[in-house]
Amino acid sequence: MTILRIPLTTSSPHFEQEIQLDGVAYRMVIHWNEREEAFYLDLLDDDNVSIISGRKMLPDWPLLHRCRDARKPAGQLFVVDLTGNGEPPGLNDLDERVVLLYYDAVSFAELQA
Repeated sequence: MTILRIPLTTSSPHFEQEIQLDGVAYRMVIHWNEREEAFYLDLLDDDNVSIISGRKMLPDWPLLHRCRDARKPAGQLFVVDLTGNGEPPGLNDLDERVVLLYYDAVSFAELQA
């Protein structure tokens, strides 16, 4: 069982970073939508081809839900509010009050059981 906390760079409302999930390289693009006051996630493969685009980062909702792309990670990404309030992340909340977790396929299956 593996649950990985993905460190997020919070110095900018728009940032990109590379991550390894289950041994596969991905690029995450996280951007702040000022009008909606919400963060959105894009996940790309190592060739910078989109796997998911524009997923609103809501707590306790599987970010890869309904993604049918065979290149997606085997597990699941979740935004978690550490206070337990379930509030979406504000502009200064990433990696503080709200974290991004990756559950590998086994951990996600156990979570659903």
